[in-house]
Amino acid sequence: NSATNLENFKSSHIVIDPKEKGIIATQKLSELQTQRNEIEMQESVLVNLLNYINSNKDSNGIDAGSMSQVSAPILSLIEKIQAADNARTSMVIDYTENHPSVIKVTEQMVKLKANRRETIESSLRGLRQRQATLDQIIAQQNTALEEIPAQEKQLSQLSNSFSVNQKVYEYLLQKRA
Repeated sequence: NSATNLENFKSSHIVIDPKEKGIIATQKLSELQTQRNEIEMQESVLVNLLNYINSNKDSNGIDAGSMSQVSAPILSLIEKIQAADNARTSMVIDYTENHPSVIKVTEQMVKLKANRRETIESSLRGLRQRQATLDQIIAQQNTALEEIPAQEKQLSQLSNSFSVNQKVYEYLLQKRA
């Protein structure tokens, strides 16, 4: 009976050395926390970028080279807006604001800026969703880490019971012999 109980426990639980299980769970938790911190940094950069865009009309103040935390599509849009702004500035020197080329570049900039805002907001939503998922996984890992002592205790009790019963059985077999 105790052998059956021990076997049932081992089959229903992933049984490895509790110390090793704790180390593995701690490493996994550390990796998840690192990922969460990276997401927080990316989110912070995007929020700051969105705030800058909302408060400034001039996009030339954005240094695309220093924004390694921002996704490639956003950087591409920023560079396109800056190029269009530079082209518009050089056209305004030779033409008036009502010139068709200037109007075309201005409209292009408006579309690019709207696209940039949508892309940033979409990226923020994605980051927040990933962060929520990571938070759930971290909570599960913490719960698993807290369960290790209880599982270790239960395994120890079952193993001791099995060991005692095995010794009694061996003793009875020797007596019988």
